[in-house]
Amino acid sequence: MPTWVCLLRGVNLGNLRKLPMAQLRQALAAAGLSDVRTVLQSGNVVATAPLESPAQVSGLVADVIAAQFGLDVPVITRTPSQIEDVISGNPFGPEAPSATGGPSWP
Repeated sequence: MPTWVCLLRGVNLGNLRKLPMAQLRQALAAAGLSDVRTVLQSGNVVATAPLESPAQVSGLVADVIAAQFGLDVPVITRTPSQIEDVISGNPFGPEAPSATGGPSWP
């Protein structure tokens, strides 16, 4: 079964669009995803699913969030290798300063 990385846009920003991660994991597992993990309160989800495309996974996750939490949340889904490609393709490298002008990456 493929592993998918789901990035949820605009959740848990201050008091806006609250989405409890523990309840989200339970809801996604009940909807058929396996090994559901979340990263802190970020809205990032990693799970396995028998679905064949990122669009199918995004649709399922968005539908669960709408039904269970009443939120319309855009979901971007990628494979782990696609995420690794983005990281390895970083044109700024580990020495680049952050966008805010703060310290560079450790």
